[in-house]
Amino acid sequence: MKNFCIFLVLLFGVFACDVPFEEEHEMDLKSGTMVERTIKFQRASGTMEVIWNPDACSETELQMVIAGGGNATFLGNFTVLNTLCINEQGDPVSPILGELTAANGDMLYSIVTTPPWEENGMVYYRYDIRSELCTGRFEGATGFIIMYGDIDHVAMTWDLKGIGRIMF
Repeated sequence: MKNFCIFLVLLFGVFACDVPFEEEHEMDLKSGTMVERTIKFQRASGTMEVIWNPDACSETELQMVIAGGGNATFLGNFTVLNTLCINEQGDPVSPILGELTAANGDMLYSIVTTPPWEENGMVYYRYDIRSELCTGRFEGATGFIIMYGDIDHVAMTWDLKGIGRIMF
């Protein structure tokens, strides 16, 4: 048992995050009260592609599909699908809509309503959680996620990390 505990401590140390977490309070399971927690995206990566989709993007008929996956607290290994309408120059003409599917199938939906910004050579996006759409343990969830990292518009790939707050 002692060796198992040491193994868990070492395993936690290897996967500890590089951003400090605020102290979290335990959820009151008896009352079912929602609690606010830090959500951490260790790494997420994927691809981008532009498709012709007049049903989703009637104005321009061009849709950017951003797909991939990663690992995050409360989600485990997840998949992500983000979509937005763009014009012929590649500029957004709609908000970015996001769907995160947790390892157990629960869904967390988001929307980017602010322009991205750049700091220290990295692009940052703020995703607000859309409580009316979330499913499973995330039903009624609120909060935000800040994703940051590298986006390669030539290779059409992205590699991001993130942190935020979620209440569920």
